[in-house]
Amino acid sequence: MSFLMIITACGSGGDGTTSGNDDQADQDIRVDAKDKDFAVPDAEKQLALQNFMSVSPGEVFQALDKMGNVAWAEIVAGSTTDSYTSDYAAALNIGVRVSDAMVAVNQENRGQVMSYWRSIEGLAGQLGYGDRLGPVEDSLKVNFVLGNWSRIRRTLDNMFNSMEGLAQAERPSRRDRELGVLVTGSFIEGVQILSNHFATNFNQEDVDLLNQGVTLGNYIQELEGLNMQDDLVKQVTAGIKQMQRIIGDGNKTFSAQDVTQLKTISGNLIKRITTA
Repeated sequence: MSFLMIITACGSGGDGTTSGNDDQADQDIRVDAKDKDFAVPDAEKQLALQNFMSVSPGEVFQALDKMGNVAWAEIVAGSTTDSYTSDYAAALNIGVRVSDAMVAVNQENRGQVMSYWRSIEGLAGQLGYGDRLGPVEDSLKVNFVLGNWSRIRRTLDNMFNSMEGLAQAERPSRRDRELGVLVTGSFIEGVQILSNHFATNFNQEDVDLLNQGVTLGNYIQELEGLNMQDDLVKQVTAGIKQMQRIIGDGNKTFSAQDVTQLKTISGNLIKRITTA
């Protein structure tokens, strides 16, 4: 049983209403809850904590933007290629484009946002998922007209949060599962952008944005669990492992040398992905 299910079960009646007796019962439950053993597995508790700590690229880049002095144009991958010979490469590049589109949103650059979006459409179309992007594009167009950049950011954030679902069928094939993992790799470009910025603007407090150890660890587990026999995926997995060894479990105190190493590793990874 998940935490949300536990909260729901303890907090309301089946019809959503409460009576006086129900109120008293709820109070009794709340008083006694600390003594109850809900038998939630440790693995599920850890998963809930990991999900709670996860943030989208839009949220990370907003935080970076508020620090000022960010040379966005110099630190993004900037590729708008919309097809690749390998579906694995196309899926990984969707993740890169999502991150770069988020940067363009922060700059309120409609032309760049749409350039990245057209690339995402092309790549999703190559994978056979293009028809699932219609509602996102409709929302982008409406909010461009309204000049509602916060809504545009939320639209792309929501797309990122449901990105794995982009490649999930009712009964997903192995291909769906593989591509569903690869398209969620936006954080690879995120690490590249952050490390590029902090390599020349090192600040011990601000560089904590690079503490993405939980995300990297989860991604490695998913990649290794699927055991994809593809040279690009193997190179990406090896590169992420290198980054994880530097970042650790998410509580790293970074040195300038750490940041430089992350910049080199992530930069090489992004170059390999975008030129595949």
